[in-house]
Amino acid sequence: MVEAAAEAARVPAAAVRRALMLAGDLGSVAEAALADGEAGLARFRLTVLRPLEPMLAQSAADLGEAFARISPAGLEWKLDGARVQVHRLGREVRAFTRNLADITERVPELVEAARALPLEAAILDGEAIALDGAGRPRPFQETMSRFGSRVNVGEARAALPLSVFFFDLLHVDGEDFLDRSARERLAALEERLPGELRVPRVETDDLEEARGFLAGALERGHEGVMVKALDAPYEAGRRGSSWLKVKVAHTLDLVVLAAEWGHGRRRGKLSNLHLGARDPASGGFVMLGKTFKGLTDTMLAWQTERLLALETHSDPHTVYVRRSWWSRWPSTACRRARATPAGSRSASPASRATGPTSGPRRPTRSTPCVPCMRGGSNLAGTRTTRGRPEMAQYGRLRTTAAVLTLAGTLAAALAAAGTIVWAVEVEGSEATIRILLLGAAATLTLGSLPLALAQALRALADVGETVSAR
Repeated sequence: MVEAAAEAARVPAAAVRRALMLAGDLGSVAEAALADGEAGLARFRLTVLRPLEPMLAQSAADLGEAFARISPAGLEWKLDGARVQVHRLGREVRAFTRNLADITERVPELVEAARALPLEAAILDGEAIALDGAGRPRPFQETMSRFGSRVNVGEARAALPLSVFFFDLLHVDGEDFLDRSARERLAALEERLPGELRVPRVETDDLEEARGFLAGALERGHEGVMVKALDAPYEAGRRGSSWLKVKVAHTLDLVVLAAEWGHGRRRGKLSNLHLGARDPASGGFVMLGKTFKGLTDTMLAWQTERLLALETHSDPHTVYVRRSWWSRWPSTACRRARATPAGSRSASPASRATGPTSGPRRPTRSTPCVPCMRGGSNLAGTRTTRGRPEMAQYGRLRTTAAVLTLAGTLAAALAAAGTIVWAVEVEGSEATIRILLLGAAATLTLGSLPLALAQALRALADVGETVSAR
């Protein structure tokens, strides 16, 4: 529909898309485009206190690849925290997540930091993260736990205070910086914010200097660096090629300790695998995490048959097996959790290979196990909260979200098709334009409402699982 509005108004689709990103309403954007063309679209500006989609990064295997694509570059520590967008207008401050959820009430320390700045209006992009007494990052799951509830915020803050570090500035005191180069935006950021509120960074075209900067970030417990083009604008809502993330991965060879029975379309199959490593002190195994995504139906059937043959005991939710399977994980960071009493670290990376010494292997993704989310240990055979009944409801929320996504897509497609048929049947360019704009609004409404609800349900499931796990 963006393309249809652009064609009707004879303006570039990119200009319509940008105005829509800023306005959030295709109808008003199309009206301005028809009335005043590109000049009308240029009047749409950032609105402080209304969030916009953040710019995202692509990945690079290493600094050599990143510098082959971007040089000279700005390098920043890649913090393993939660992306936040903080808006201030006078004394009013609002904080939003990467998914544009309003979390202002849950992060009072971010609000205080923004209010203390010597400015009247600003939109800042950054990371919120929990640090320990030595200034090193605490487990990612602990940082995320601060976003899960609006109750007892004062107690949560006292137990786990958040720090905020900003790396971009999109607006300040009536002036938009969205289309300015990164060099200009960062100069304004450095001028307005004290060093303790900015992500550490350097600018360089020297690969060895960049490697030293990366080593420093890793030494302080962070997961890597961001490599950013200095002449690029802020591409809101896009995974642009002018931002590259570089993380250093290591692998862990783990064994499969148990598997949980699936639900939904995986009912009757063993799905979530419990992975662990040997504890050198006790000789037993410590559970580090779970992996369950990316498995085909064939793989699920095969692993169910194989695991049942290795069963040692079970409960209604979980089958425990002999230690004869292994799984290779990159530890990148095994989400940098504190050591468990057994001396291992919790993990939440992607599994590279799973299976016995021979047999099919499929790449999967994993999530941290409950004890890992607490920073504690869980020996093989111990039940975890994934088996608790309240966790099943979050699976049902995800299923409902998937149905809503499909319904929204179909509704939008039908509205678009009906619009095209109607437009073809009428005569006159003015009537055709009105029909196209009406159809665009209908398509946007019919498609966006179910998709927005689906996104909210997924976010609720994420938060619920995290809170229940704690």
